[in-house]
Amino acid sequence: MKHKATLLLAAGTLLFATAGTKGNGPSLDVPAEFRTGLLKLFPACESVTAADAFTYRLLDGSGKELGKLHLEDAARFPRTDGYGGSIEVGVVTGADGRIAGVLPGKNRETPAYLARLSRMKFFRRWNGLKLAEAAEKKVDTVTRATYSSRAVIAGVRNAARTALAPKPAAQSNPAAMRLPQFDGQLKKLFPDYAELLPCGGPDCRILAADGTELGMLLLENGDTERTTAFADTIELALALRADGTVAGILIGANQETPAYLDFVREDPFFSSWNGLTPKQALFREVDAVTGATYSSRAIRAGVRRIAERYLTREVNQ
Repeated sequence: MKHKATLLLAAGTLLFATAGTKGNGPSLDVPAEFRTGLLKLFPACESVTAADAFTYRLLDGSGKELGKLHLEDAARFPRTDGYGGSIEVGVVTGADGRIAGVLPGKNRETPAYLARLSRMKFFRRWNGLKLAEAAEKKVDTVTRATYSSRAVIAGVRNAARTALAPKPAAQSNPAAMRLPQFDGQLKKLFPDYAELLPCGGPDCRILAADGTELGMLLLENGDTERTTAFADTIELALALRADGTVAGILIGANQETPAYLDFVREDPFFSSWNGLTPKQALFREVDAVTGATYSSRAIRAGVRRIAERYLTREVNQ
């Protein structure tokens, strides 16, 4: 009999059931890199539901919570690179709130280094701890996998801190929204930032908790093709102050080599548009950054693309 998958929707939770092939496990609506590890820790897990942008509840067939998967807010707590790049880390807690396991997620690390960490049972060093204890625990790195283990240690700490961080106040407007990939950067630019309110097209008003408008977030039009950086495209946003001038350039989802983005951020290039109007930003000539040419070119093209789209919309209104 051919495998047949049935997708059920109940009380806002995605449930995945399999029929026709005995022994096949459920498909979990979590990042693919974590699924196998989650099912090893919780074989009875049949469904998940998002508790917030960085937390998943793991449920059995009756809806009972088995534990949670906690992810990092990388915008708020920057990752530490391994040998080949950053390593996404997930911390799994049981129903008692204690850590049941640490799982590596999306990464570009040399497989042999991660395999060595597994052989050394490195990922188990936090088992049994509460998140608050894991956030402060000092763990030694593993010889011949120093960079990889250091990145995982930072990831566990960041995931724990993300879970322990105060949750934002309830949104005052039912139409309000949050964009996790930009939250941390918005908070740095606008300390009173609380939420975003869509205002037509892809753009949003930046609001404080009391509803005061702090500025505007200009987003990319999904129909427009991005300029490719060194490794891939880079999601961008343009934050405007209440006076209509640029407060900063925000970087969202991307798979760019982290070292190149760090290089660009440390260069005056990144603040080249600050204080300009969108029209001035559109025509501003900014040189690419030596040593991060493709990354800076992609960001420069993205700024122009967002500014042009915004100005076109303003003219048409």
